[in-house]
Formats: sequence, structure tokens, C-alpha cells
Amino acid sequence: LTVKKDRTGIVNTDGLNVRLSASAKAPAVKSLKKGAAVIITSEAMNGETKWFAVAGGFVAARYVDLKA
Repeated sequence: LTVKKDRTGIVNTDGLNVRLSASAKAPAVKSLKKGAAVIITSEAMNGETKWFAVAGGFVAARYVDLKA
């Protein structure tokens, strides 16, 4: 059994929407500024798009740079 540790990411675009579910059609619940740190607790795929679960919802993975 492998348990992944939560990862930290940095938002790489201004006004990144945090959505209720892993879908661009899902309602946005808040917006994050460029440079904001997020804790990624899991990942989800919706079609070709990868999403990260963060506090309050989901963000599109392409707009978050993972910290090493």
C-alpha cells in the first residue's frame, strides 16, 4: 500500500477558478491569484483535462506548478 503525501502547488495564472467539481462547467466557488500556494490532496481526470483537488474544490492542473 502506497500512501501519497499531499503536494504543494503554486498557481501560475491570475484569477484561477476553484470549482465545485472537476469540470469547467461546474460553478466557481472562489478565485485564486497568481503565486497563491495550494495543497493538492488528490487528482481527477475529466476527458483530457487533469484536475487537482484543493481546499474548497477543484482547479485545472495546467494552471498549477508543482513544488519539488
